[in-house]
Amino acid sequence: HEGVGNVLKEFSEQKKWLAAICAAPIVLGKYGILKGEQATSYPGFEEELVGAEYVEEAVALSNFVITSRGMGTAIPFSLAIIEQLIGKEKADAIGKAIIYC
Repeated sequence: HEGVGNVLKEFSEQKKWLAAICAAPIVLGKYGILKGEQATSYPGFEEELVGAEYVEEAVALSNFVITSRGMGTAIPFSLAIIEQLIGKEKADAIGKAIIYC
């Protein structure tokens, strides 16, 4: 959707955090947001992350962009978002509260 793409590009230009999990990072690739950034996605979508350096990490954090691989990585993905928006202390506290080891 062009409107969503415009908002994503605007957020990227303004250095606002963007996050995408599973196959969703391909949208960021389509709009050029991943150029020169490390990113990850669900296996098989690597080529769709246009301009990105693909990494096989549970979560990839690169210059205001957080990407993750899929449902099995949802907790570390969520904690990475919390850490960037609220702080490491809060992310650690939430991780501890949900018994995330």
